[in-house]
Amino acid sequence: MSEQTDASYIRIEIWQEIDYEKTCWEERKVAMNIKATGCICQMGKRETPEELMNAIEEIAWGTRFAEAINKMHLSYTETF
Repeated sequence: MSEQTDASYIRIEIWQEIDYEKTCWEERKVAMNIKATGCICQMGKRETPEELMNAIEEIAWGTRFAEAINKMHLSYTETF
């Protein structure tokens, strides 16, 4: 899952990955971990000082958000 607009300075991606240690294929249960990453985008052009401050604040917020998601160690088990 990812969302970004033309005005964004950072893109946050929230995704899932299989936790093979907790997965039991015989019981038809798959354990999934939720992870978050960030990617800086829309940089490299000449920005005004105000635009740079906005970019700094947005990137700092995105970094704290992704870190908070990862520290929660979110996961779920799906039975199929």
